[in-house]
Amino acid sequence: MQLQITGNTTCPRRSSCSSQFKARLFRLPGRMASTLLCFGLAAAGFAGYWLDRPYTHVLASMAVSLSALSTKQKANIANAARRLDGVVLKPGQEFSFNGIVGPRTSSRGWLAAPSYVGNDSPATLGGGICLLSSAIYQDALRAGLQVTERVPHLRTIKSIAAGLDATVWYGMTDLRFRNTLDCPLQLVTTYTPNKVTVELRGNTQNRNWHPARITRLERRISPALLRVEVYSQQVTQERLVTRDIYAIPTTGEKHR
Repeated sequence: MQLQITGNTTCPRRSSCSSQFKARLFRLPGRMASTLLCFGLAAAGFAGYWLDRPYTHVLASMAVSLSALSTKQKANIANAARRLDGVVLKPGQEFSFNGIVGPRTSSRGWLAAPSYVGNDSPATLGGGICLLSSAIYQDALRAGLQVTERVPHLRTIKSIAAGLDATVWYGMTDLRFRNTLDCPLQLVTTYTPNKVTVELRGNTQNRNWHPARITRLERRISPALLRVEVYSQQVTQERLVTRDIYAIPTTGEKHR
């Protein structure tokens, strides 16, 4: 592994500190002095590296249970999580779920698994990954980023709260958002067979930044339809994010 060391590695009192250190080194045998000098520089370099890392703070985090999903759905989520893990967004750069995850084809490791299409749950390549895109969407909302594209499901599903979902279908619907913060952001995904966790990390210098508080307001407008409004409150300002209409599955329809 190649480690790039950055940051200031000099002593604040450079002249006095340097002369005292050299004087002590000259009293030691050559090999020992050389070893100590290298050790000191390396230690200072590592200290600078840890202080200057740009992704030390978790700005938003979302963990989703996978216990109700099928083995193939979990495999697809693991595939997508690997492709997304470590993605970096510079300030002003736009994130595209489909652009990073790519086409869902069998040659790229995607499996046919249950997905949500209208009122049905057919097996499609990559089925299940909307759970991951929805988790990323919620992180983007909490971080206060600008969402440029997001499409809800047509019906409610148990695994994702209505209004906080983001369906993705390659070539048709995508999840996109722009990094509107003053720092680079790193997307970190952690997958286990029981849970997937998504984090947005970065070191914003904006002291006025705070994670947004996301709230939902549901209203049943008919026996078969649900209206959901999602609001974001950051500091004291509250705004309407989305207003979606969902079909409510009837008894006997799949709703998971």
